[in-house]
This record gives sequence, structure tokens and C-alpha cells, in this order.
Amino acid sequence: MRNIGKWVLLAGLLLASPVFGEDSDKQNDKGGKTDASAALTQQLEQVNKSLKSLTSRFETLERNLDSDLKDLRAKGTTTDLNLAKAQADLLTVKKEIAALRDELNKKTATTQMSGYSGLTTSTGRVRLVNTYFYPQTIVVNGTAYEVLPYQERYTLPLPAGSFTYEVLSVEPRRERLLAANETFTVHVHPR
Repeated sequence: MRNIGKWVLLAGLLLASPVFGEDSDKQNDKGGKTDASAALTQQLEQVNKSLKSLTSRFETLERNLDSDLKDLRAKGTTTDLNLAKAQADLLTVKKEIAALRDELNKKTATTQMSGYSGLTTSTGRVRLVNTYFYPQTIVVNGTAYEVLPYQERYTLPLPAGSFTYEVLSVEPRRERLLAANETFTVHVHPR
């Protein structure tokens, strides 16, 4: 910004240079000054006014630029701080999600037991019959089967031996024996 002021000053000096070709010894009739001297003084005054005006405008421009630069730096710092806080919050949320997943995995971890004993290869099936007016849910050995009204459904093959079944909201859990190659029927009907 200060370099611009130097260029303006140099331009003013060049504009104020004397006019060649006129005699500087000529006297003016009114004030005793020469015409060239009066013209030169008038030009210098105009250059000084223009220079003062330009200097004032450049100072105002410089103050405005400094103010804008400070504002931008302040906003940049605020933006950087907001970004850093958002990143920290995101990291905290990720850690909390990971902790919740670990906790959920611990709570839902179950021990699974195979229904296959390895000694017997004989199986049977359970036939589920619903003659009730509404769909019924029947649980056989922990597996729920939805049976629509007036429909029947078969379970997956079950190992021969004891099994349990329950008609939800109608009949409590019962234990029965299933022989090899046998089909046991559970009948749900209105009473």
C-alpha cells in the first residue's frame, strides 16, 4: 500500500515539471511574477490537492483492507475452532457407538446347542393344523410357526425323542414324545 503512495508522488512531480519554450524572465504586469511562474504555482496547487485527495482515499482503503483482513482472520479462527469441535464431537459419538455395539453384543450373545445328537439319524415331523378363525402362532422347540386360518403346516424334521410345543395365548407349553418317522399333529380349533 505504501508503494502506491510513492508512485502517486512521482506522478505528481512529473506533472508539475516546468513547461519548456517559455521565457521564465518575463514579468507579469500585475504582480511582478512571470506568467510561467504563476501557471506553475497553480499547477502545483492542483497537484497538491489531487495528491492529498488520493492520499486520503488510499489511507481509507488501507484502513478498510486492514479491517476486512482482521475480520477474515477472526472468522477463519472461529471456523477452525468450530471444525475442531465438530471433529472432536464426531470422534466421541463414534466411540460411544462402538461401546454400545460391544455392550449389545455381550447382552445378545447366546449359547447355541445343536439338536443333532450324532447317535440317532431318525427324525419325525410335527403337523400344525389351524381350524380357528384367526391366525395362530405355534412354537415348536423354540421355533415359531405362523399358521393361517384353515391351513396346515409342517415343521422342519425334528430328532426323534421329546419335543415341546406351545400355542401362544391359547395353550401352555407341553412336552411330547416323537417317534422315528412319525408325524405328530397339533390341532388348534375353537372350543
